[in-house]
Amino acid sequence: MTSESGPSSSKQEAMPTALELKQRLLSGTLEAGKFIDGIMQLDQSTPSREHSLENIQILTSPEVASIFENDARYKFPYLNLLSLLLPSWADRSR
Repeated sequence: MTSESGPSSSKQEAMPTALELKQRLLSGTLEAGKFIDGIMQLDQSTPSREHSLENIQILTSPEVASIFENDARYKFPYLNLLSLLLPSWADRSR
């Protein structure tokens, strides 16, 4: 039996970009809750104004917004994430 992980092996996968998450959400290969989690992880792992702006643009795109406007389970988490990112982006622009 061989070990799949070790000191020299890379267990960490590359984190998808916000655009990749959006494409997966729109294609149906990523559920809405995992999309929200992914965007939140991206924002926390790369705290820069540019990344925050990209995340906000993805979240407010008409295609993404329409998914969450029509899904009662994820509407509140979606709006909550927007409310967290918008002030964060404004603070980083100073």
